[in-house]
Amino acid sequence: MYVFCIDGVYFTADDQRRVLKNYSEKPSDILFIDCAVKNENGRVVCDNPKAAEIIDEISMEIEGFTLKPDYINLNDLYAVEMSFDSRFKVNFGEFVYFEEKLAHFLKMAEDESLADKKGTVNLSQYTPQNPKAFFVKEEK
Repeated sequence: MYVFCIDGVYFTADDQRRVLKNYSEKPSDILFIDCAVKNENGRVVCDNPKAAEIIDEISMEIEGFTLKPDYINLNDLYAVEMSFDSRFKVNFGEFVYFEEKLAHFLKMAEDESLADKKGTVNLSQYTPQNPKAFFVKEEK
């Protein structure tokens, strides 16, 4: 289930983006997808077809995660961002090599040195030939 915002109203939607319910405030504990959308006949439709493809791909990848994704920003498809467990903000950059970037991040998150940390992971420059990521700890 996902949450979208259309004209200041929050809508929950299922995996096929069928509208389930609307709210005046964003429901907590549901993945919020921030992108340009509209409600057409009870379905959430993305203004950018590529954003819809990304949502579909992400929905297939997030099944069974140990970390709970709580936010996806698809307003700039060259700077895709996600937030996990309200602890990690992940900058994926352009939506290429997403599976590899995601696997790299999840492996990083399992590292004991990050167990109690909050911060930003930058994977925007990641490629299979350059598998680098950078973690910047959030200062309290």
